[in-house]
Amino acid sequence: MLKAPDCRGLAIAVFFCFVQMAFAQIEVTVDGTVKDAKGQPVTGAYVLEKGTLNGVLTDLDGNYKLTVPANAIITVENLGFTTIEFKADESGTHNVVLE
Repeated sequence: MLKAPDCRGLAIAVFFCFVQMAFAQIEVTVDGTVKDAKGQPVTGAYVLEKGTLNGVLTDLDGNYKLTVPANAIITVENLGFTTIEFKADESGTHNVVLE
């Protein structure tokens, strides 16, 4: 008499694939320009995902580009300026004025 093949291992593997996809985070790319109150670009400002080491420095023109999980909190800071925070979303572009 032939036995049906045991498919429990395959079922478990498929289940874990679905679980992994369900918990995968959607990432967004946030970009923009950091300027001071006079409209001048702020070079070397830190743009960081709050609570992580994921971040970049603004370039000579104050531009930045950072990939983070959707709804992450982004902090923008530089010596002598007040730190700014905002939530990353699908709109992508966030121009910041530091005071």
